[in-house]
Amino acid sequence: MAPSSLTRRHPLSRLTGGLAAGSLAGLAAFAVEWGLAWTTTSPPLPRVDELAAYVACGAVAGALLGLAALAGLWSGAPRAGFASALLAVLALPFGERVFRLVSARLGWPAGLVAVAVAAAAVVLSTALLCRVLPRGRRWPAVAVAAVTVAAVLAVNTGSPMGALGPRALAVDAALVLAALGTVFGLRRLGPRRFLLAAGVVTVVVVAVARLGGGAASSSGSLPATGASGAGRPDLLLVVVDTLRLDVFERVVAETEEGRAFRDELGGAAWFDNALAAAPWTVPSVGSIMTGLAPSEHGLGSRQSDVRRGISRLVDGAATLAEIAAGHGYESLALVTNPVLDPATGIGRGFASYRILYDNAAKLPVLGTLARWGLVERLRYQPASVVRERLAASLRGRSTPERPLFVWLHLMEPHAPLLEHDDLAPDPAARDLPAGERLYRDEVRYLARELAATVRLLKDRGRWERTAFVLTSDHGEMFPTDGHHDAVGPSGEPKSHGHGHALYGELVRVPQIIRPPGGLLGTRRLDVLTTHADLLPTLADLAGLEPPAAAGGAYSLAPWLDPGATPDGATRRRRAALLEANCW
Repeated sequence: MAPSSLTRRHPLSRLTGGLAAGSLAGLAAFAVEWGLAWTTTSPPLPRVDELAAYVACGAVAGALLGLAALAGLWSGAPRAGFASALLAVLALPFGERVFRLVSARLGWPAGLVAVAVAAAAVVLSTALLCRVLPRGRRWPAVAVAAVTVAAVLAVNTGSPMGALGPRALAVDAALVLAALGTVFGLRRLGPRRFLLAAGVVTVVVVAVARLGGGAASSSGSLPATGASGAGRPDLLLVVVDTLRLDVFERVVAETEEGRAFRDELGGAAWFDNALAAAPWTVPSVGSIMTGLAPSEHGLGSRQSDVRRGISRLVDGAATLAEIAAGHGYESLALVTNPVLDPATGIGRGFASYRILYDNAAKLPVLGTLARWGLVERLRYQPASVVRERLAASLRGRSTPERPLFVWLHLMEPHAPLLEHDDLAPDPAARDLPAGERLYRDEVRYLARELAATVRLLKDRGRWERTAFVLTSDHGEMFPTDGHHDAVGPSGEPKSHGHGHALYGELVRVPQIIRPPGGLLGTRRLDVLTTHADLLPTLADLAGLEPPAAAGGAYSLAPWLDPGATPDGATRRRRAALLEANCW
């Protein structure tokens, strides 16, 4: 019988066999991670350099195993070499995660010790699995351990609720128990029957997860009324991350892209005195979705303690999606900022809630390689991808169907600022600092995509029956604004960014509302308004019934009547409460 052990083969074949098995393991590692991400998120299609990085990692692991076999330190069949290389590749971000968590508290020496302990635990647990199984069933056991490591990492990577929080640890424990049960089943059933049963179960689980992936369940506080929603307008809410009012106004007035958006939009009300609820994303979006101040809806703090993460939306706060669902609406969210995870409660009421993660956020190995500078990281999905996803969601829908409530959350012009080579030169930005010029280009790109989104709805025959709202969650501070504040635990001065102060550059935001059918022309309104006013306004435009306890928010619908005069409404806000800094 031909020898099957790597140690009995020619030295060169041992090394090349290890390289081949490791390369295949690298591809398998990518397939495992991407498959796990696909069940709950919408990862972008892989790039060639990303696949090459996985193959290279697997090849390195396989080569090390081959060298260990040559030195007599390791012996195993090719299948065992494949499974071991797979485990090594997927354990890479596990070690990095342990190092980052421990070194942040105890320093890098303690981090290295923790990594060594974690590596020993993985090796010993794998050896234990192999010891309790017959020789022919050991490589599937190692593969099970590898997939378990990948699943634990995929669940907790980028979680805003904290990677060491009770929820995350409970999921980790459940996955470990599932792995132990899988190994027990492998021992009882044998590899062939086990793999068949595991394949069937996996297909069912993935299908169920995919169908419900990213969807957030309703809190149940507003049960469906049974209304069909017939005759109600569609609602389109576009929230742009980190968009300053002054830059947006200049882009609309001075650039081809801005004027194209204004022309496509048509008759709408532009509110010149709109304020964000807070200078960062989570509490502001919470106010948009609930009509409450951050201190009322509870989604307003970010803890530096990794065990806690971002706070949750209080159970009694009804969201706009829940209200719409109770009146026959189908609600869809396409979100590009991962801190708006449905686990925070912000996704309550949406039938479909998709976070369009960047290319590394939910692929732990790729994230590790990106942090090491070995591959380029796409920090967020661009507005063009969001528009394509919206187009796919609208495909095949006819206007007599249930009305839609669509929330788009776009990351341009949030950092990191990206270049857009297809934009025409911008003479008006010639004298701006490089960072501000790039920010303005991002806003130009945004305006172009907004115009394309409006055209998409026109092509689908839905625009004239749509109530449209455009706003930003907060602004951005530039060094040229002249503010230098001591923020954060270190007290270092901060001259740019957001989340740390309540300057006008951070809290004055664009706010445009176009009622169904539009106004007779553009209407400029100097009315003090906040994020909380958007919920009662959209509820009025759609004929919905918002909850009675809506804080101090009020509807802006009187200013949106096509026949009303700009100062025709009698109720006006006298003051606005802004709160919830990051620090």
